[in-house]
Amino acid sequence: MPVHNASCWLDECLQGILNQDYTGSMELSVYDDASTDGSRAIVEGWRERLERRGVSMVISGHDSAQPRGGKCVRVRCL
Repeated sequence: MPVHNASCWLDECLQGILNQDYTGSMELSVYDDASTDGSRAIVEGWRERLERRGVSMVISGHDSAQPRGGKCVRVRCL
């Protein structure tokens, strides 16, 4: 799951993953693409809850001045 300044949506997104009724093993790979809004801390805060439900997590990324991902669209939280 690519993440760039997504703090407004992360709780809803991660809750949706937690609510899945899939019973097999699942891994969530998160790449934080230079977020400056605390997105990575939010993802880290969900790790224990998700792992208790069998969702392993891999979190990586970078904190340089610019995102490195493909085309970025700026959005604003309301």
